[in-house]
Amino acid sequence: MASYRAHVGHPYLYFYAHDGVAGGKVSGEVPRIKDRSDFEPCLTPDGRLCAYNYEDVGKQSRLALWSVPDQRVEETAIPETSAVDMSPCLSADGRLCVFASLRRSAPSGWNLYVLDRNSKTLLECPGLNSDDDDRMPSLSGDGRWLAFASSRPGGAGLQDIYLYDLLEKRLEPLPGLNSPSRETEPAISADGRWVAFVSTRPQQPGRPAGSGNLDVYLYDRQKRALVPLPGLNGSGPDQSPALSPDGRYLTFVSERFGGEGARDIYLYDRQADRLLPTPGLNSARDDTDPALAYTR
Repeated sequence: MASYRAHVGHPYLYFYAHDGVAGGKVSGEVPRIKDRSDFEPCLTPDGRLCAYNYEDVGKQSRLALWSVPDQRVEETAIPETSAVDMSPCLSADGRLCVFASLRRSAPSGWNLYVLDRNSKTLLECPGLNSDDDDRMPSLSGDGRWLAFASSRPGGAGLQDIYLYDLLEKRLEPLPGLNSPSRETEPAISADGRWVAFVSTRPQQPGRPAGSGNLDVYLYDRQKRALVPLPGLNGSGPDQSPALSPDGRYLTFVSERFGGEGARDIYLYDRQADRLLPTPGLNSARDDTDPALAYTR
């Protein structure tokens, strides 16, 4: 997770270990660098590698890779550019790294890039990108399924979630997921079955598209339907979901009343249909950008 607990102007990255029931504690962090912000972490399913964004004061965002067991920075192998790179995600073995970037020449906007870190090359992915913004990637553990958000024309709403098959090089349908409102921030489980996302769809019938609060939803690709999440969403905006590798646990950021700070991270157990206690997780300042992994 990213947190402002140590510095009001810069977030730093922390690791939090939870027992899946009611106990947990902060178990480590990425070393802090003066005048630098670290944010948007993504973990491999085993928690071995952590890809994230960093931004030095006065400079553009870049991507970094942290080896958790070795406690050291690893080479990302991302080709150099003067453009902004954001939102990295990794396959389980760390070979593939997908990220959003402003590096395309024209028309300007976000596109997605798939890097093979072994060969240090960007892969050709026909049909993945459009002339509109394509960003917020999330990659399944086997590196096959890439979920992302796009504002390209022809979708169901103001912004939609898409799924790209990196093996067959084509978009796959997600019937029943998108709405006339805005869908963003997809998070796909390691096995590729579950897709969590955020939507502004209204809860009351007859309300205009996009007029709803930010809420978290879960889509089951096997059943091609949304899954109920009783007790998850609150009265304030809920966003930034992340799934455990098997899809059982769902963590997210909420601005609801009653938390430790203005923004807090919550953990939801889908098997028990309830929020779990997370002692020591949140602080009086903003806590954001959760990521989940299973570790031994």
